[in-house]
Amino acid sequence: MMQIVSWNCKNLKTNGNWLLSAFPNPDLILLQETWLFSFEHNLIEKMFSNYYCVSSSSMKDNKQSLRGRPYGGSAILLHEKYKSSVIMTDTSDPRMAFVKLKSKLGELLVVNVYFPCNTHENTKLISKYFAKVHNLVSDHDGPVLVIGDFNICPTSKLYDSLQNMFNDLHHRKITNTWAQFHLLSPILQGAQSHGLTIALLQKVWCQMCQCRIALAQATTYHY
Repeated sequence: MMQIVSWNCKNLKTNGNWLLSAFPNPDLILLQETWLFSFEHNLIEKMFSNYYCVSSSSMKDNKQSLRGRPYGGSAILLHEKYKSSVIMTDTSDPRMAFVKLKSKLGELLVVNVYFPCNTHENTKLISKYFAKVHNLVSDHDGPVLVIGDFNICPTSKLYDSLQNMFNDLHHRKITNTWAQFHLLSPILQGAQSHGLTIALLQKVWCQMCQCRIALAQATTYHY
């Protein structure tokens, strides 16, 4: 059984060691909000020395980007035993990186998503990423995993749109390969002093397998 971990880590430099202790040796790790510059890719390789790593930064490599709060970035880490299975990688878009791997079921597409924040100002941008995911999956002839932080909670109007998109794609044959997913969901902003609001920000859509989801929670600066 393949073990897959997806996590919005909100700064890999400070939180990466926790992931290593919680999940010592998963097969596949998908990270969102790494908060790294492109020249810091080597930090991921040093931290996860047993993994084949591809990453993408959202921050420009200049002094101006050093000011203010860091943001964005994504990474896909594949255990070194699968390195020879890599067919291609694409990290041109830090919000939607993907890899293609050789598998017994055919060419496996793994997509790591980090959607824009769900605000009125981002409506068109979010629609753009719905279309990008749909087109990428539709054009792929083989098993698919779409995993990551969609920034859409179940009470949002966009959640129905997200479900409809995946329902539309779900006409493909589901096979019997097993995988286990650990989706580490941050605590959602908007919590009041007397309690916390938990939302499912991490989501997985799996076209290639039956899967078992082990859902954990990790606090973030959203409080």
